[in-house]
Amino acid sequence: MPLRKLQLNDAALSFEPETSQALGYGFRCGFLGLFHMEIVQERLEREYDLDLVFTAPVWEYEISKTDGDEILIDSPIEMPDPTFIARYASLGFKSNLHAC
Repeated sequence: MPLRKLQLNDAALSFEPETSQALGYGFRCGFLGLFHMEIVQERLEREYDLDLVFTAPVWEYEISKTDGDEILIDSPIEMPDPTFIARYASLGFKSNLHAC
């Protein structure tokens, strides 16, 4: 599998299987930033001759609530009331990848 081979040389790349009704099977990938995403995309297309579809990136945040709970969110709508947030941190972003 190309992503596993690429991950051997790039420990910052993370991925997990994802299914989309519109695009079918693919992967949700984590990158260090947009430049890192472009490099991975270029390598997959060039080295493995893949036609790829990337979706818009989604930022992930880790929220520590005042009651001690910790949650991961990837949408501003999921953000709890600010009075219940003890700390939050950006974990980077993830994008969906589908090979055509």
